Amino acid sequence: MENIDSTLITASILVAEDNLVNQILIKKFLKKWHIGKLVIASDGQEALEEFEKSDFDVVLLDIQMPELDGFSVAKMIRENKFSRNQDVPILVLSASTYEEIKSDMDKHGINDFIEKPFTPEDLYIKIAAYLSPKDRN
Repeated sequence: MENIDSTLITASILVAEDNLVNQILIKKFLKKWHIGKLVIASDGQEALEEFEKSDFDVVLLDIQMPELDGFSVAKMIRENKFSRNQDVPILVLSASTYEEIKSDMDKHGINDFIEKPFTPEDLYIKIAAYLSPKDRN
């Protein structure tokens, strides 16, 4: 991780996380990796509002949030036919295991999973994988 991927520097990332401590941790690492644009939403409704305002390269969603949970937000992003960015990679953050939520992830068009508590390395690897040029349209 010493060599920051140049695609992170130009990336635009939306994070929906209701836990303040997790917000601070995610922000700390994303800023350390020189993410170009970072927007943090405190709940699902705020995340959707931010999503509609701007284009994002990756969306990180907490599964359990007030207002709208991560699955509901992902479903609304995927079903929004008017959005120019409905195919954005969506990664969920969850204390549940991958096996527990895999079918819900598939059903709601979620691309990947990051287990909580996350390690900086895991967060970096997952985000960088979806920002690499081979995965971009």
